[in-house]
Amino acid sequence: MGYRTLGLLVSSAFVLAGCGGAQSGSPPQVQTVQAKARGHSGSWMLPEAKNEDLLYVSGRNGKGGDIVYVLSYPAGKQVGELTGLYAPVGLCTDKAGDVWIVNQGNSEAVEYAHGGTTEIGSVTIPGPAGYGCAIDPASGNLAVTYFSDFDGNVAIYKNASGSPVTYNDDYGPPFFFCTYDNQSNLFISDNWVHGSPLLYELPNGSSNLVQISLNKDIGWPSEGPLTIQWTGNALAYGGSPQPPQTRKGPVVIYEVTVSGTEGELTRAIQLATHKPGDTQFWVQGKSVVQATAGRTHIGVWGYPAGGEPTTLFRTPARGTPFPGLAISVAPSGTSTRH
Repeated sequence: MGYRTLGLLVSSAFVLAGCGGAQSGSPPQVQTVQAKARGHSGSWMLPEAKNEDLLYVSGRNGKGGDIVYVLSYPAGKQVGELTGLYAPVGLCTDKAGDVWIVNQGNSEAVEYAHGGTTEIGSVTIPGPAGYGCAIDPASGNLAVTYFSDFDGNVAIYKNASGSPVTYNDDYGPPFFFCTYDNQSNLFISDNWVHGSPLLYELPNGSSNLVQISLNKDIGWPSEGPLTIQWTGNALAYGGSPQPPQTRKGPVVIYEVTVSGTEGELTRAIQLATHKPGDTQFWVQGKSVVQATAGRTHIGVWGYPAGGEPTTLFRTPARGTPFPGLAISVAPSGTSTRH
């Protein structure tokens, strides 16, 4: 299969020799997200949202309602909410800026246009607990991971519609998030096994899942899911493997060279944080965005510079949010930032 380079986000349970420490700098700017929900009883969106890059975050509103909050990015101003959802978990976007939400409680994935408030598409998930999703930019296929008897499963929907083709590992741990690389290979994250994360690949054109093992243990098993994203030239992969009573940083992004079924950890980049989250993260250009533990804030770090976070957003969620997070880039010709 040749060699590929991955980026693996884990804690500092061990740091490879030759890697520098976290960069120091000015304290991060803390911004409060101002809700604009007054007078709105359902999904809503400010008119300017369609012209902004948008950060979608799944959560609860503190009153038992499940919501995806929509913030302008990178300003962090709340510009909308998507309601009527039931346990929204993983989020993903396509090249047009449309957003897919894995609506776990209804065993479905639903699609919204960038800045839109009405569903424009949906698919049924064959298992009871959908989790993560990814869109292949080349084919338009949609991948959705789900649990079934705690086995790892992924469903592939051709052109993001219709009935899926499913793949599973009967003896493996549950699958969480997934991502396509620029060769239409699908990579899938699983749970920690005795401190050693595993990575699965569904190669382009293959009908068999390949298990990729890493060459080193990296500490504590994760209390939350492992997240994964293709960044344009590498895979970023990981979670928060520190013990829940600690939850102190730094977080480290590891680059991993993969050959066949083996992955070798190489260069490390530190992200300074006192409370790394176990939520989905998103790399956008030269920044990486992730919620902190407790999910009361969303941090923005330089990527791959690392160091201290440049910005912290206080999220509008008042309950325990779900772990979904994704950035949708405004369609070409409409963004005020391009």
